[in-house]
Amino acid sequence: MNIETTRTTISDTSEQDAQDIFQAILDSIETLRAFPASIPWALDEPSLEQTRQFCLFAQQTRELRHDLIHTIRLKSSKQMVGMIGLHKIDWSVPRFEIGFWGNVKFKAQGLMHEAIGALIDESRLHYSPRRVEALIDEENIAARNLCARLGFTLEGINQNARRDPVSKTLRNHCVYALYSESGNQLTSNLSWPQLA
Repeated sequence: MNIETTRTTISDTSEQDAQDIFQAILDSIETLRAFPASIPWALDEPSLEQTRQFCLFAQQTRELRHDLIHTIRLKSSKQMVGMIGLHKIDWSVPRFEIGFWGNVKFKAQGLMHEAIGALIDESRLHYSPRRVEALIDEENIAARNLCARLGFTLEGINQNARRDPVSKTLRNHCVYALYSESGNQLTSNLSWPQLA
């Protein structure tokens, strides 16, 4: 899959992306580690080899249709803006859980909003999902605001849903969703972006 928006390109993750993903992780590691119950992999010491193995894993799970993991790059310079994935896929519904993280070098530019909206739109056209959900740490205000701007509905807050692997405290997570009540169209207040 290759999707172009006004400023970004969303592509299937491949082994050739490893170096750029690794650099984006290094750029963003402190921010990624702020919510270890949601992003436990960020606690590991980043390495290029570990990132390469992740890229191979992403290729394998895509072939099996278990996870659909994508890179987000600036269309102009090819710099790595972040990553987005559709996880825990139940094709019988169909439903997805969406996960994402952004490179802090491109913070507050609206690029993640643009890319996530485009991927959801493309998924809506090709897979007709009845539900797309995001599980966000209650204190991750930036991600919560992003979900709200994308038109997700806050369905509730699950208390004590995860344990922080560092502090050992219990964390709450917010359940955000786009869903279809009937037919094949997701409903939200999002004006779906036009693909370039």
